[in-house]
Amino acid sequence: YRGDGVIVTEIERGSPAARIGFRRGDILVKINGAGIESVGDVTNVVGSGGRTWSFEINRGGRVIRQFFRG
Repeated sequence: YRGDGVIVTEIERGSPAARIGFRRGDILVKINGAGIESVGDVTNVVGSGGRTWSFEINRGGRVIRQFFRG
């Protein structure tokens, strides 16, 4: 895969990713409006705090927006 985002390769049962509804093969494009280009970007955005998250996911060419309150 070449492009914006990070491919979801694994999801642990009961994890926040599982509760959000991520699927293997999803491409995580944005978190809270911030573009994601690497796993490091995910760590930085999630580690910056916050209790409400918005995710933009590319699933098979379709853009899906998911929200999570944690």
